[in-house]
Amino acid sequence: MEKNKISVKPPNDGVLAIALVGLSEEIIDQQFLLIQDVDDHGLGDGLRKFGIAGGGIEKSDATIVAAMQREFDEEVGIKYKKVLFKKFGCYKKNRFGGYTNDNHLFIIKLNFPPNQKFSTNDTAEVSDIHVFKLREIISMAKAGMVHEGSIRLIFLYLLGIKKGSLNDPVTWNGYTF
Repeated sequence: MEKNKISVKPPNDGVLAIALVGLSEEIIDQQFLLIQDVDDHGLGDGLRKFGIAGGGIEKSDATIVAAMQREFDEEVGIKYKKVLFKKFGCYKKNRFGGYTNDNHLFIIKLNFPPNQKFSTNDTAEVSDIHVFKLREIISMAKAGMVHEGSIRLIFLYLLGIKKGSLNDPVTWNGYTF
């Protein structure tokens, strides 16, 4: 290997979950469950961003649904038997090193009271779990507090788009991320 050359491992495919909390008549008031990062991922800006639950598919996962169940339990602390995961779509993402991976999106409908407390099983990655209305998430995203991929996936879901690229901006209702 050449000196000073960085070796990059191909990324695993991923699973992500949009968790809808209750159902609202007005989509802008729909509540979503988001997790907050434990740190700023080495960016140095101190921002602990919010995003939807998810992670990489591991070799031990029998299926992508099993991977989603494992990730949701780890990050949100809810065993998969309590919720129904519905596969929505799959999106490509161009990654560092010239690699591309697939990201499988699931939708989960949760019916918990507004004051429900969640407890992560992954304190190395997740600092807190919150429920926000879509209007709040958009405002937070404008301020740079939501991962771009998460807000794009929420918009893709709202638009009914089941495949595409997570690298491309998405516009919903006049908002572009």
